[in-house]
Amino acid sequence: MMKFYSTILFIALAFASKAQGCIENFPSKQERLVYDNADMLNAGQANQLESKLRQYSDTTGTQIVLITVARSRCKLSMAATELGHEWGVGQEQEDNGIVIAIARDDREIFIATGYGIEGYIPDAYAKRIIENIIKPNFRNGYYYDGLDKATDVMFDMLSGQYTASQTENPNEDGIPGWVIALLIILILFIIINSRRRKQYEYYRGGRRVYDGGWGHTGGDWGDFKTGGGVFRIPSGGGWSGGGGGGGFGGGGFGGFGGGGFGGGGAGGSW
Repeated sequence: MMKFYSTILFIALAFASKAQGCIENFPSKQERLVYDNADMLNAGQANQLESKLRQYSDTTGTQIVLITVARSRCKLSMAATELGHEWGVGQEQEDNGIVIAIARDDREIFIATGYGIEGYIPDAYAKRIIENIIKPNFRNGYYYDGLDKATDVMFDMLSGQYTASQTENPNEDGIPGWVIALLIILILFIIINSRRRKQYEYYRGGRRVYDGGWGHTGGDWGDFKTGGGVFRIPSGGGWSGGGGGGGFGGGGFGGFGGGGFGGGGAGGSW
């Protein structure tokens, strides 16, 4: 039995040692919420996000930390979770902390959620934020836009005002809805026109004759008459880059409150 407990203790200590080494190249804890060590944001953008997250922390007690590094020495999920737990992001009784960790050169991101956050932002929701908001922006070099919009959605999720459309990506792979609708309409048109042609066909002098019929103008399939509907193909769309966000007031950051993390969250790469 003592050997069993010794083995468990050894594994726990080994894991803690590995995790500690994992965050050695991450910035040290300071009285702030944004740590852009990888220089993915300019000074103005970093200050806007800092002010935004500070005001949210002051208002709700929920703390969201953003950290960027060039590379992570180990699995980013482990580093983000360990850092959140080590720093005590969030409040001790609420465990309401979030760590957004980004490894720039690895092109990886992980959103680690504290115990108290997991009910509001389940792993699947965190994954949708990454896939449908952060990744499209990051791929276009719009790092600030991706993080600004992602934190907006997090605020809505935490307040219960989130709607699924906020994390829908209009550029997701697959056939657009308007294309499917157009194909269905064309198929129905062909079927209906074919039936009408059969209703009006007869034989004259040993050959098949089509007399009238909907849309018949002498061709095989007829054409659309004037005055009919127009199919409009959506233009534009996608995530736009540049500017925006910010405008949040100052106020000093009061420090982390001792929140706990247990491995919740999701990751991805761009």
